[in-house]
Order: sequence, then structure tokens, then C-alpha cells
Amino acid sequence: MLSGQSQRVHSAGRVGIVGTVSPWMSGGAAVHPAELMKALSARYTFKAVTPARHRHVNGPNPFEVSTVREIPYLTTFLVVGQGVRFLRDVDIVHSHDPRLFPIKQFLRKPLITTFHGYLTRESMADYHTRPGMPRYEIYRRTLRGCVRASDRLIAVDHRIASWLSEEFSACDVSVIPNGVDTLRFRPMPPLPNVLDRFGIQAKGPLILAAKHFSAKNGLEYIVRAMPRVLREIPDAHLVLAGEGKLKEKLISLISELGIHRSVTMPGQIPNEFMPGVIASCDVGTIPSVPVDGVEEATSVLMLEMMACGKLVVASAIGGLRETIRSGETGLLVEPANPAALADSIITGLSNPELRTRIGSNAHKFVELHHSWGAIAARIAGLYEQFLDA
Repeated sequence: MLSGQSQRVHSAGRVGIVGTVSPWMSGGAAVHPAELMKALSARYTFKAVTPARHRHVNGPNPFEVSTVREIPYLTTFLVVGQGVRFLRDVDIVHSHDPRLFPIKQFLRKPLITTFHGYLTRESMADYHTRPGMPRYEIYRRTLRGCVRASDRLIAVDHRIASWLSEEFSACDVSVIPNGVDTLRFRPMPPLPNVLDRFGIQAKGPLILAAKHFSAKNGLEYIVRAMPRVLREIPDAHLVLAGEGKLKEKLISLISELGIHRSVTMPGQIPNEFMPGVIASCDVGTIPSVPVDGVEEATSVLMLEMMACGKLVVASAIGGLRETIRSGETGLLVEPANPAALADSIITGLSNPELRTRIGSNAHKFVELHHSWGAIAARIAGLYEQFLDA
């Protein structure tokens, strides 16, 4: 919640959110709008339209949500259509997916779009498209349309902002990084019962990697780093949480390296359990790699682990490099380098004083710069420009 004079008892405006929203969808880009709405719920009335793989609702929400069934190739059209019906009474639309910009043509409301990534480059990384191919050209036209239609653009890191400016002539892009709920994610004692819930049984130090199983998240490299880690710390254990199309490849690699007894794959862990899982781990990793120009932005998982006072070992790319000061608030390593990744993990696991010092610095840094109070206040400033007008 905002503090000081920004805090209000009743609503000062109605905001419509469109895009993926947690807990109906997973991933950092889904956590962001959900936490934003919670942080500003005392100040604005929120309504949201989100795709959903299921109807799970995690407790009472201070906002109305309309879910749309996720159907390949049709989801974007369904969200826009439902948004036109459900958000007629809002004052502003805040989109977290550039593909949803046509909603402005129907609602005629101010449109703010937050970019969490690179749509064209991600299509190259995930679908092997190239300039001139149909999917790539559709996405490029979509991005041009979104930049023209949006009244304000937000990027979650400076590299995304530069990409929007250089490739799509976007002007005046506000860089507002991802935030984290520092009341939920904070230093706390380990919670073994949470690990039991997900079948994580290990006696030695735990290394956490919880990302979607895609090429850009670089999980192959943390798996390849484990034999080197195990030579120095034989009872170390990797928690490889997530799902994705590379799952079978990762399972095969784990078997090939003979480390299956030192790795647990619990599947996708719901965000509500992540504070307990992180608290029970010793080192967190974000081993992301650049793929076709796509680099990790301000990883929500990274912020959550830092907020919990954990030592994070991350690749020196994108928003990871913007956030972590190596040796002070985390450790940065060369991407796609299993040996460097392993050596930094070994350093962290072998040196409790280093873990404690860096973890404490990381917690303080996130609380100061990435708490949802700080991030939401900046986004509220953009809302107020349109509400005052």
C-alpha cells in the first residue's frame, strides 16, 4: 500500500487491467499486475480481464476479475472482446500485453501499456521465426500498432525501453521495474513442511531454480553445473521447479549426468507457497541466457529471493545486471557458463558469512527500491496524469 499523502480511504478512479494475472496464470508477468492492484486497491477501483487455465481463486480479492478460457490462437481476441464488455465503466485501461491494444479502438479510454519483454524477439527464440516470416511480421505490426495506440508506455528495464525506442520509434518510455511484496517475501526460518508438500527431501544445502522450462531461462546450465558443485559439496541438492516444453530434455540431461538423486523437479510451485520454499533454500539461481536478442528483464523470482535475504547467483544480462551489484547484493556470472555458475554456487554454499552479508544487503536493497509501495507509487503518478486531465 502507498504511504503518506498518497494513501486514500476511497477510490479516486477506475482502472481496467488486461493481460495475464496471478493466480489464474503463472509467471512473473502475471504476478506484476496482481500485486499492483493489491498495492493500489485503497486508492483505485480495479477490474481485470485475464486468460485462465483454471478457475482457482486464492482468497478474497479487492478487485473484480473476469476470466477468459485460454485457447491457442484465439486467447488475444477473447480477452479483447471480454474487455470491451467488462471494462466499459473504467477511466483508464492498463494493458500488460501489447497484443491487446485494439481494446482502445472500442473503449476509447486512455491506454497505458507495460512491456515485460520483447514480442518479436521472443517469437524468434520460442518459435524460430525470422524477419519476413508470417508470425514475426504479425508481431512486428502488432508492436507498431501498440506503440501508436498507447497513451503511455512502461518498460520493466532500460534495455526493453531502448528496444522500443530504436525499433519502433517509441518516445518517452517510462522505466518502472518489477516489484515484490516485501511483507510476504522477507527473511524467515526454513519451513520443512512446505518442502514436504512438494516432495523435496534433502539433507544438504538446497539450490533453487524456479523458472519456466524455456531456452532463454538457461536451466540447462544449472543442471550442467551440478556435477562440479557435487564434487565439492556432495550433499548439495537442486530444486528445479517449473514446467515447459524443455522438460523432457532436462530430465534426459539429469539422467545422462547421473545426478538424478541430487535433483528434485516438483513441477510448477504456486506463488502462494514460494515464500516458504525460498526460506528453506540456501542459494537461489537465475541462469538465464540471451536468445535471439531476448534477455531476462527484472526477474520477479530474483526479487523474491533477494527480499527473502538469499544469495542469488545470476547471469550478467539484461535486468539482472541492472539490479544486482556483484559481490554486494548478489553474484553475477557469465551466461551459459556452467563452470562459472558452479564456482559461484560453491563459494556461496561454503561461506555462510558471505551468504549472510550479501543476503542482508539484497533484502535492504529490494525493500528500498522494489517494494510494491515504491513501484506502485510511480505507476499511480502516471494514472493521475490521465485522471486529472
